[in-house]
Amino acid sequence: MTNDEAMKWEGIQILCEARKFAYNLLRNTFIQEPSREFIDLLERDEVILSFPFAEDNQEIGAGVDQVNKYLERYTSLAADARGEELERLRWDYTRMFVGPYQLSAPPWESAYLNDERLLFQEETLAVRRIYLRYGDIEELRRKYGGTADVKGLPDASITHPSITIQPADEARK
Repeated sequence: MTNDEAMKWEGIQILCEARKFAYNLLRNTFIQEPSREFIDLLERDEVILSFPFAEDNQEIGAGVDQVNKYLERYTSLAADARGEELERLRWDYTRMFVGPYQLSAPPWESAYLNDERLLFQEETLAVRRIYLRYGDIEELRRKYGGTADVKGLPDASITHPSITIQPADEARK
């Protein structure tokens, strides 16, 4: 393997790691109700500033800016006002992902594949077939029941790649 090929593979591996970081952050954001600890972690460790592709993609960059502005505003609040803001954030999360009303952002992947956002349709089966190819569907069913196509699953194969990209031994010489 030439030095150029080794550099190409290294670039691919870096890209895969960046995507894994992004997917894990998004998964952790959407799979659970917002918590003070999670918001503090995002702000303290400046996690959002490390979000990949923000410089390369205008929409991602705009999203990163919005989250950073929110975190700056949140951290500037007094402790009691932070508690009130966290409750508003939790209600937004509940309204979008849990209910009791029609969900503005259903957490099921298959709900985005038909106009009526119905579950247990052909789209649910299609998503399930994909999971069968890349993951353990029985594990998903045990954890999430019949709608095992929840966005941001902790065991999602995309956040835990089953392969590691490495250059051949000759490229290391």
